[in-house]
Amino acid sequence: MPTLAVLAALAVLVGGGLAVWHGSDTPTPAGAATRPVPTHPSAATATGTEPGTLILSTRTISLGPTEPRADFDVANTGDLPTQYQVSTRARWLRLSSIGGSLGATDSVRVTVLADRTAVPAGTSSGVVHVTWDGGSATVRVSLDPPH
Repeated sequence: MPTLAVLAALAVLVGGGLAVWHGSDTPTPAGAATRPVPTHPSAATATGTEPGTLILSTRTISLGPTEPRADFDVANTGDLPTQYQVSTRARWLRLSSIGGSLGATDSVRVTVLADRTAVPAGTSSGVVHVTWDGGSATVRVSLDPPH
């Protein structure tokens, strides 16, 4: 009776990231990976914890022709706390937070306020920067001229 190779795919949660293992009853070639590899850039530390990694609820905010404010969330998906900063160079944008510390799995809501009387002529967007140890992200804030 011929030997049938049994193939299996096993999804494994590795420190908050999904890894996939494709196994079989055939020997692993020399030098090949024998354990799951996380699908995200940060790798688990020797203690099995992930460094603080932040995600944003959105990358764009449209205030339209009249809205003065909008919110976005910043969440820590890592196992360790992390410090973060929120900033903008657009003088017509104000932020409810300039940063702080987020514990593992914590999140914070940031409110963006637009002073429409201070928007320079011809301007239709600004950028909010979120930075932390090991990463950064931006939120583009746009507005339309009033009708």
